[in-house]
Amino acid sequence: LRGMPILYLGSNFPARELADAARRANAKIVVLGTTLLPEGELKIPYETYLAQLDATLPDDCEIWVGGSGRLKPTPERPLHLVRHIGTLDTLEVTLDHYAGEDYSSNP
Repeated sequence: LRGMPILYLGSNFPARELADAARRANAKIVVLGTTLLPEGELKIPYETYLAQLDATLPDDCEIWVGGSGRLKPTPERPLHLVRHIGTLDTLEVTLDHYAGEDYSSNP
């Protein structure tokens, strides 16, 4: 992905543990892929997960969310650095924008 280092952590990763892993890796972006599931099949509501992740990530770490289960921030639920990636074309444009930045995992 345009020279960005990738650390794949798998699916259903707890939000706080994901934030800890992002902090240890000095990540500037956390990317989530989502799907819509019936409420009874979710371990925790999607909105709760995203709010937990947003609250525990470093302030300079963005969250990129793609897929059918994405959540848009509202005035009642502001999310500090959440970018919604609705299509692969949007992903391409977003990656092009970030291509020149240094995302090495070394501080």
